[in-house]
Amino acid sequence: MRVEITDEMKQRTIVRRWAECDRQAVLHFCKLHTDWAGWFEEGVLEAAARQGVSEARRWGADTTGGILDYLTLVYMMGHQFTKDPQYQSWVGPWLKHTGETGERLKTEHLIREALELIPEFYPSVQQWLKALDVAETFVHPSAEYKRRMTEAEATDATLALLQSAWPARIAHLGEEELSAQMQTLNPILGRLGCKTPKLFAVGALLSLRFGIGFLQDPKYPRFGEIAESRELEGHEKVKSIMQIAREFALYPERMSSL
Repeated sequence: MRVEITDEMKQRTIVRRWAECDRQAVLHFCKLHTDWAGWFEEGVLEAAARQGVSEARRWGADTTGGILDYLTLVYMMGHQFTKDPQYQSWVGPWLKHTGETGERLKTEHLIREALELIPEFYPSVQQWLKALDVAETFVHPSAEYKRRMTEAEATDATLALLQSAWPARIAHLGEEELSAQMQTLNPILGRLGCKTPKLFAVGALLSLRFGIGFLQDPKYPRFGEIAESRELEGHEKVKSIMQIAREFALYPERMSSL
């Protein structure tokens, strides 16, 4: 007896396949964050995983393996890693290979390269806490709010902060990447109220650690809430985010109460 496969049956199969893919994606993303899971509120990682799945599909990943690889890259570099200037010298060329290479080959290559480079990008807990200590001296109310800063001033302040707090990071930021980072950060840090060179520098430091989209990353909803607050001045917003970053580094095993 021949069974006719209808369009409805095909659609149900596709829906079931994608539902299973979503389930595996959530499990995979949560497992990647095992050591940090206590810091996130309930449902945050699941929501971030599902957003990552949507991004992966738009990017061209159409298999479960490719989507899980993409989520691994999100874990390593943030939700907007495909647009983040700090990674473009080595991520960028592979983004152009969509039609020339299989999506799984592309993600596997990026993971291998990220495993080599990302440890160099991320400071140790001690280095990061030192960087935040130095950044604290950059955050204070200032009359400079009343004038527009130049890109050169923002860049110089960022370089000064990195040189004193996280010098190894400068070695991995070429002049073009740093300039692109500054330009990309302009509207992002404007939301945060970073209107002085030193506040901009601290915002740049946070973006290098948490990714260019740290104010919109679903893993860090408090960052976005603080950025949108109308009750806080720019320096107060930056201080609040820095405090969360410090808590995150010191107490990853427990939920932040901030």
